[in-house]
Amino acid sequence: MGFNFDTSAATPILKNRYTDKKIQTLAFKSALLALMPKDSSQGGAQYVGAIRSAIGSTASHTDTVAFTAGSSSKYNQWQCAWSPAFSSANVSGNAIDQSKGDANALVDAMVSEFDGAFIDIGQLLGADVFGNGGGAFGQIASTSTISSTTITLADPSKIFNFVIGQIIQLSLDDGTGGNGVRTGTLTLTNVDIMAGTLTASAAWNTIAGATVNDFIFGQGNYDLAFPGLAGWVPDANHRPASNDSFDGVNRFSDPVRLAGVYYNGSGQPKTETLMRAAALTQRMNGRPDVCVLNPMDYAEIEQALSTNVRYVTVESFDNAQISFDAIRLATPFGMINLVMDIFCPQGSSWMLELDTWLLPSAGDVPHVAGEGVDGLQWLRSSGADAYQMRVKSLSSTYCSAPGKNGSILF
Repeated sequence: MGFNFDTSAATPILKNRYTDKKIQTLAFKSALLALMPKDSSQGGAQYVGAIRSAIGSTASHTDTVAFTAGSSSKYNQWQCAWSPAFSSANVSGNAIDQSKGDANALVDAMVSEFDGAFIDIGQLLGADVFGNGGGAFGQIASTSTISSTTITLADPSKIFNFVIGQIIQLSLDDGTGGNGVRTGTLTLTNVDIMAGTLTASAAWNTIAGATVNDFIFGQGNYDLAFPGLAGWVPDANHRPASNDSFDGVNRFSDPVRLAGVYYNGSGQPKTETLMRAAALTQRMNGRPDVCVLNPMDYAEIEQALSTNVRYVTVESFDNAQISFDAIRLATPFGMINLVMDIFCPQGSSWMLELDTWLLPSAGDVPHVAGEGVDGLQWLRSSGADAYQMRVKSLSSTYCSAPGKNGSILF
């Protein structure tokens, strides 16, 4: 006879361990996700934010002109859709049976699974905060053999978005083109971080129509992410076109104020690129205080600065338990903290005035689903000998002044 799993007794055990701060330390492996200002008190169908993209054009040396001509300030209203995200912790009936007579073993099993659920959803949100809203985790390199079980990523630095056992889907577009996903899925059996390769349970062309240059998604993620930095402040190769529609706004009429500053360093020394990008951002009255970089780009800049490196520690928004090492870069336009983030694509960077950003959410990011509603957190899985705890997040992103932020290509 199996050991009885008392859900009422199990819930308080985890409540004592998983405070809001503890959950954040597990989920916020992305420095940017941790640093970004947050407001968990939101609700409604979406988050709505306004921006004054241009002041009134009435000033004149002639009173009759100033008082009767010109136009009022220009305002744009961002309609930021909520992006749901979920993960789960699962304890099998076998694990429960095997812990009979050893309550600590059962607690260890629950804690291990619960830790994993928060880390897992943190990985998803870490990828999203740098994305364009399409939800793609990566793209198949054009040099890959689609009839093989192993492909190479077009951008190997995005390998950290993938884990063994992940179920993936493919699409012709990056999640913003409306093509949807191709029929079929694959399960990853090997993730080679150094080589930037993914090995699946079958040949990649098992998915109907699969081809090189296809975009790769975690199952159920196509076009469901919130827009991250690549959406709000696109780089030099992805600027707004005349038919642009971003959170309800066509940014083409005033692309810098509405879609940020951009700079392509074209291979020049990275420290010089940062200085020039800072100058362009300052020209828009921006005062960037944080610059996020891929660890490889960060290391190159650190080496170039040599004995001039000044290290500082930056803390997560509203949680001093989470901190990150940073390089303090002195520019003619102010001090900027250079922070590395494994989810930032190599060769790209963003220079941010952090107080212009917000991660609004309905409830904490992330939190236990159903907590505070019916008090039941552990659920018996339907059709399986297991119990499940569910984790969720309902959040979006908002930038009150994109023009005070900049995207950089090295």
